[in-house]
Amino acid sequence: MRLPEVIPIKYMPDYRTDRIGRHKGGQFFADITGAYQKGVTLGRDWRHQQRIYAVLHRFDDSGHHVGSDIWFAGVRADGPAAVERAEQVLSGWLSNLGAVT
Repeated sequence: MRLPEVIPIKYMPDYRTDRIGRHKGGQFFADITGAYQKGVTLGRDWRHQQRIYAVLHRFDDSGHHVGSDIWFAGVRADGPAAVERAEQVLSGWLSNLGAVT
């Protein structure tokens, strides 16, 4: 199956797509997300092993991907500090985009 050139993403406030929009250079999708390293077992502390990332995907005006920034902030076991660090980095990236809508 051939991958589509553009995948529409619907804006949904207070959900995963609440940080999408347009800027002078095109479009963007930003989020704080978690992932697990290969081999993590789903034991009692599985959630604490979650790795937290700040992610900013950039697209041109037509929606074609032009680049991504991904930054590792720490693990969930660090408590709220990892998410706070990711939020700070993501806020900086978004402010560097200039005026966004």
